[in-house]
Amino acid sequence: MRALVEIRQMIESDIQLVFDGLSGHDVSKPLDYIERCSRENLSSERTTFVALYNEQFVGWGHLVYRPEYAFFLENGIPEIQNLDVIPTYRKRGIGSQLIDAIEKFAFETYDVIGIGFGLYADYGTAQRLYIKRGYIPDGRGGMYNNLPVVPGGHVRADDDLALFLTKEKLQQGHASREDSMRNVVKDIVLGIPVTKSGDFEKYEKAIDWYEKVLGFNLIWKMGIASLKLANGQEILLFGEEEDENSIRFTGDIKRNPHYSIQFATDNIEQLQADLIRSGVTVGDIQDIGGPDRVMMFNDPYGNRFWACQEK
Repeated sequence: MRALVEIRQMIESDIQLVFDGLSGHDVSKPLDYIERCSRENLSSERTTFVALYNEQFVGWGHLVYRPEYAFFLENGIPEIQNLDVIPTYRKRGIGSQLIDAIEKFAFETYDVIGIGFGLYADYGTAQRLYIKRGYIPDGRGGMYNNLPVVPGGHVRADDDLALFLTKEKLQQGHASREDSMRNVVKDIVLGIPVTKSGDFEKYEKAIDWYEKVLGFNLIWKMGIASLKLANGQEILLFGEEEDENSIRFTGDIKRNPHYSIQFATDNIEQLQADLIRSGVTVGDIQDIGGPDRVMMFNDPYGNRFWACQEK
């Protein structure tokens, strides 16, 4: 689930806000650079978008109309640059929301936009994100200081070693039905009610239980807690609400569960023992005649689950 943020274009009065927000982090920028970005927004050389959470600056990104990379410049391709999110606000979807805003703005005028990323591990998140969003390499290979890396040559693996990618505007009517469906559904996240809304003590205990017993890692916590397994599977823990219009309303789900949630395991006996030690209700391990052995169990908050192990 994405954090609720405001994405808007930068204005001149944002200069100090941006400088203060970036300072002290690995994405800090000199004040004169931020001032230059502001001037270039006024002169239409770039458009900068800022991300705010509770009116606090948490990130920014730029669309530069005359990039230094020659292929983009010669072909009139604007480049998304310096997409920065403050470390404490990462992994909340803010970077994706910034790109959403920049792409929407850019595709109102351009049919192709560009982006680049570094080639060492620190850029791993950006590399995966841009590819998933439909950016493809421009076919010109790696660049160092915006110049081609030649076969047999030697370059330093630093921030100036980059690969550039492009993304084309999706023309209306050209997408297949399957492509359209893939663009609508991005991910599945399971929300699990663990207490009543406002019971913070029980909420914290629930997070602790899911971490210690089922092996989840806490990613972020902002009213709803996001936890992930090592393979990236995400769940959200929340306090259920009585308002039927709320996303956290679950009705009489504990008495009449209408879902089947399964936890895959390689050692169902060990999981059973761990669950018993944690004090929850655990059923017998059953061989149901198919490819799996299964076991029903409850968490401490009344939610029913199944554990499954392939034979």
